[in-house]
Amino acid sequence: MTSAAITPRGSIEPAAAAHRLTRSAWIIGGIMLLLVVAFDLGPPLAFIDDWVYAWDVRHFDPLHIHFYPAGSALALVQVALGWLVTLGQYDLRLLRLSEVVFILLAMYAVHNLSRRLGADATWSAIASVTVLVCPVFAADATTFMSDVPYVGLLSMAALGAVRWREGRRWIALCVAFATLATLQRQFGATMPFAVTVALLLYRRDGFTKRDALGLALLWAGCLAALAVPALAGVTTPTQGYRLHALLTPSPLYVVLAFMFLPGVVGLALMPFLLGLAMTGQDRTPRDRTRLVVFALILVEIAVFLFAGNDILPGDVFQPRGFNLTKLVPSLKPQLYPTPFFLAIEVGSAATMAYLVQGWRGLSPRRLGWPGAILLLVAGFQFLPLTVVQNLAYDRYYLPIVVVLVPLAARAASGTSNHLAAGRFALALLAVMVVVYCVGEQDFQAWELARDQTARLAYQQASPYDVNAGYEANAVYAEVPWYERTGELLAGAATSGLAGFSIDGPKAPKLVLQYAKPGDPRPGYSWDSLAPGKIIIRVP
Repeated sequence: MTSAAITPRGSIEPAAAAHRLTRSAWIIGGIMLLLVVAFDLGPPLAFIDDWVYAWDVRHFDPLHIHFYPAGSALALVQVALGWLVTLGQYDLRLLRLSEVVFILLAMYAVHNLSRRLGADATWSAIASVTVLVCPVFAADATTFMSDVPYVGLLSMAALGAVRWREGRRWIALCVAFATLATLQRQFGATMPFAVTVALLLYRRDGFTKRDALGLALLWAGCLAALAVPALAGVTTPTQGYRLHALLTPSPLYVVLAFMFLPGVVGLALMPFLLGLAMTGQDRTPRDRTRLVVFALILVEIAVFLFAGNDILPGDVFQPRGFNLTKLVPSLKPQLYPTPFFLAIEVGSAATMAYLVQGWRGLSPRRLGWPGAILLLVAGFQFLPLTVVQNLAYDRYYLPIVVVLVPLAARAASGTSNHLAAGRFALALLAVMVVVYCVGEQDFQAWELARDQTARLAYQQASPYDVNAGYEANAVYAEVPWYERTGELLAGAATSGLAGFSIDGPKAPKLVLQYAKPGDPRPGYSWDSLAPGKIIIRVP
C-alpha cells in the first residue's frame, strides 16, 4: 500500500496530499520532542520516584551493583545508561534527558511495526507521534521513572518478534531487547511466552532449527535476566511481595485491572478515532459486536461513577494536573476545565468502542503473524496487572498501548475518508501537545514551590516532624537516614522514628498543603493556568 492511499478519492494530487499529512505529523512529533527536552532541563528536583533511580545512579558500581531497597523495578538498563550519560553524577536534568533514547526507540519501533502490518506512510507517522504525545506517556517521559525506558525496550523486542521469520538478525534483535526489557522491569519475561505461543500457532508444520535456537536463546536470556540479579542479591525486597501477589491474586484487583483498561487505551489511541469510525466494515448476520460495544460503554460508565468521574486510574493525568502527590490533591486548583476533561474521557471511550467494533479487521486470521504477535504481547503484558495488589496506575498500561497503536494505524488506513480522518488526527495530536505543555508547566511550577516551602518548614522543625509530601519526605528524610544507618525508616524498630514513613510522620508538627494564591500563611506561590500556593500549616 502506498502513501497515496491516505488521500481522498477524486483528488488530483493524491501523492502531494499524502505527503503534506505525513510531513505535518513528523513536524508535530519534532516539536513535541523538543518540548520534552526543554522540560527535562527544568528544576533539578526529584519528580515522583526520580529519587530512587537517581540514588541508584549516584551509587552505581559495575563491579558491585547496589540498588536502593525501596525500588520496585530493577531498572538496571536505565540506571546504567544514566550512569554513563552523567558520569555517575546526581543531576536529575541529565538523567531525565537520558530517557530521550528510549522515547526514540519506541517511536522508531511503532513506525516500523505499523508499516509491517500494512499501515500507510501517513498513519504510520501518526502512530509514531501518537505514542509520544499521549499525556500519560509524555508526563512520564519528563521524569527519570522506569516506565518509558521499559516501553522503548519492549517495543523493540516486539519489532524483532514481528520480523522473526525474516532472518537471524531480527531474532537476535528480539532476544537482545527482550533480555534488556527484563533487566529493566521483570514483566519483560513474558515476551518468550508470546513468541512461543505464536510459533506453535503458525509454525506447527514448519518449525525450523533456527526457530528452535532463537526460542531457546530468548527463554535463556529472559530467565537469566531474572535469575542472575536475584542470585547476586541485586533485586529489591519488593520482589518478594510481587511473588506473593502472583501466588495469591485478589479478585477485586483483577476486576479493576480490566475496568480501567479501556480508558487508558482509548486515551492513547484517540487520534485514530475518526479513522476507526469511518472504516465502514460490513456486519455479518451473526455479528455481536454491537453487544460487546454496549457492554464496554456500560463498563466505562461504571468506572466513571466508581472512580469519582475519572476513567483513568492513578495519578499521572487528572483534571487537576499531572502527577499529583499526597498533599491533599482535592485542594489543588483544577487545571483542565471539567467539560474539556469530560470530552477527553468520552473520546477515549468512543475510540475504544470503535476499535472493538472493527476487531475483525485486526484479527490474527486477517493480519497473520504480525497481528498475532502484537496481540499476544499485549495480552501477556496485561496479565501481570491483574496480580498487582493495588490500583494499577495509568502508566502501567503503557506497554500494552505501545503494541496496540500499530494495530490502530492498520485499521485507520482503511478509512473511507482519508483526508478528513488524517486532519482530525493531526488536530488531536496538536491538542495533546498543548495538554502536555499546560500540564507539565503547572506540575514543575508547583513542585518547585513545594520544595521551597519544604525548606522553609525545615527551618522550624526537623524533616522527621514535617509532612512535606512524597518526594520531600524521601529526599530530605528517608534517603539521609538510610545513608547514615543502612536501614529504611519505614518500620525501622531501632530508629526511634517508627511513626515516620515515606508518607510522612503519623503525628507531624507541620504539614504542607495546597492553597489559593493569596493565602496569608507562610509558603511559596506558583504561576500557571491554575495558580496556587504551597503553604505551611499546623495540623
